Amino acid sequence: MRILSGDPGKVNFALSVLNVDGNKLDIIGTRMFGSPIQNLTGDLRSVTKKFIDEISSIDKQYGPFDAMCFERFQSRGLGGNTIEAISIMLGVMAFYCHKKKIPFFVITASQWKNAFNRHENLKALYAEYNLTSKKSKKAIHEFDAMLIGVYTFYKLNELTPFAGIQKQIHKLIDRFLNSPKL
Repeated sequence: MRILSGDPGKVNFALSVLNVDGNKLDIIGTRMFGSPIQNLTGDLRSVTKKFIDEISSIDKQYGPFDAMCFERFQSRGLGGNTIEAISIMLGVMAFYCHKKKIPFFVITASQWKNAFNRHENLKALYAEYNLTSKKSKKAIHEFDAMLIGVYTFYKLNELTPFAGIQKQIHKLIDRFLNSPKL
């Protein structure tokens, strides 16, 4: 099963590609999205085309995907157009998946984070692996994107999300930190 997952943001939009074969999880790679839709003024065709072109390139290089899953943004009192930009990007992704016949899911942060925290302490892992630092090998958003993909695998296979993760989390994080850039 090949999954493209993401933690979208107007500026920090992370992607992760996972491959699961039986009980073997491979992190194909992660990256920060190069062309998120940020400016919502004027004609959006050119920025939307760049966004679609980047997703299409990832799909061609790392697909075909059995599913795509992205965190659904919920406003937390932020000003500006962040929620609008992310909603547009998710809508574009949904349409792309519709055209390609790829199952598409959006989940709230609380869904996957609460499921993870039932088995491990996410904030403690962020700190232990220095993921909040700009000096980290990978961005915290890439870690979240990877975990969203893992959550999606569990859900698609009707398994309790992150069950047993505590036995393998440190190996998984090491593989994540050493995974290639997409």
